[in-house]
Amino acid sequence: APPVKLIVGTPWIPVSGNVILAKQLGFFRDEGLDVTLQPYQLSNLALADLLKGKPDLAFVSASAIALAALRGARFYVLATAYESGDLSKMVGRRDRGIEKPQNLAGKKLGSVFGTPSEFIQDSILATHKVDPQSIVRVNLTPPQTVDALIAGEVDAVTIWAPYSLELIKRLGDTAVVFSDKTLYTSTLNLVAGEELVKQHPEVLRRVLAALVRATAFARSDSERAVREVAQALGLDQAVVDADWNPANFTVALNQSLIIFLEDQARWAIRRRLVEASTVPNFLEWIHADALAAVNPEAVSVIR
Repeated sequence: APPVKLIVGTPWIPVSGNVILAKQLGFFRDEGLDVTLQPYQLSNLALADLLKGKPDLAFVSASAIALAALRGARFYVLATAYESGDLSKMVGRRDRGIEKPQNLAGKKLGSVFGTPSEFIQDSILATHKVDPQSIVRVNLTPPQTVDALIAGEVDAVTIWAPYSLELIKRLGDTAVVFSDKTLYTSTLNLVAGEELVKQHPEVLRRVLAALVRATAFARSDSERAVREVAQALGLDQAVVDADWNPANFTVALNQSLIIFLEDQARWAIRRRLVEASTVPNFLEWIHADALAAVNPEAVSVIR
């Protein structure tokens, strides 16, 4: 049979490493799939396009999933492909009087609205009892977080790698970094529309099988994996290697994902980012059958 053509949307950063490897090393092709990777700057944009019909699949953050579900969108989460407690950081400037989190009061803080960046910023403020009404919020794109902080247009930003790593490197001793693995776990999750899930379950199994193989490769040959991902992204190999941890790549559906989604749904409701007032049952957005057919042990969601 001719290969099945698929467009897969994904953030164009190293956290998409296993899906990039599956493409680069021919693992999708081996499963009878002709996959085109569609780069996105933000995963919520990939999800928005998926809900319009293209791409066919998308890798998105838990924040994007929670916000879309609260707004009534229908889609399914097939697996978590990346999970890390140390991907995103708040980077501030010491020359703006920031030495500890309490110094953030009264400052101008940049984040990417509606993403984990904003959620983590709010979590840091709440943890250290900084009045959110005392700060000035600035909405930035990921690349703008670097430019704005370097130029002094904001006093601190919250952003993920590789942007956070670039800021720390360029600011040197001026940089002050706030990071707490207990505040937030970044995830990248494979989602599909209802039609693909209901009409082509065998395609989902093939996609997941290729991802499982790519994840194993990332762990067994980390040096080549970094080289392949850096080449695909057009980044210097040292940039990818600086934040590369093969253990963060996975293909699983864990109960912890439900907890992450509920946390971010409560945050979105509290911040009035959505009209919904109750946390939905996120199990209704989980499709575990495809992964269970490929690797039953990878599914621990309580259904």
